Amino acid sequence: MDREEQEILFRRARIALHQGMLSEANAMFAELLQASDSDARFLSYRGLLMAIRERRVSEGAVLCMRAVALASTEPEMVLNLSRLYATSGQHERAVETLRRAIRGGLRTESILEEIQRLSPRAEPPIPSLHRDHLLNDVLGKLRAKLLGKRARRAPVKPRTATARRALLHAARARR
Repeated sequence: MDREEQEILFRRARIALHQGMLSEANAMFAELLQASDSDARFLSYRGLLMAIRERRVSEGAVLCMRAVALASTEPEMVLNLSRLYATSGQHERAVETLRRAIRGGLRTESILEEIQRLSPRAEPPIPSLHRDHLLNDVLGKLRAKLLGKRARRAPVKPRTATARRALLHAARARR
């Protein structure tokens, strides 16, 4: 299979994945990986689908980590590794993967959105003030020190219809 055919099949496989046709997407990514096992995109998506579709989480994680090592500047690779962890119930590890990418200089909108989806921010201590207000900043830090992780129990609820639709869209994309 030449490079052009691989790209066409890759686009078809991603479309199948986004339409929820996991079996078809899984088969296409497996075929792509056989054709080229050094393409980080093929490794990443095959690993993600291996975990989701075949329940082979550890093998899928190895492929995703290899993809991140090959293309560490590509947010898509980090996002797939994080999604693999999240779908296997390892939410803290998923969030830590994304935060590590941000610390490494990979700060993109898609990574920030995924962090927000996986670990929503708590309601500010004084909701009537803006989140960045000095009082909310100081009280929020104090609350975090005193309560630790328990301070995050009450996530911010989406206040607009657009935010609710975005959350529903993200939830559907996970399935």
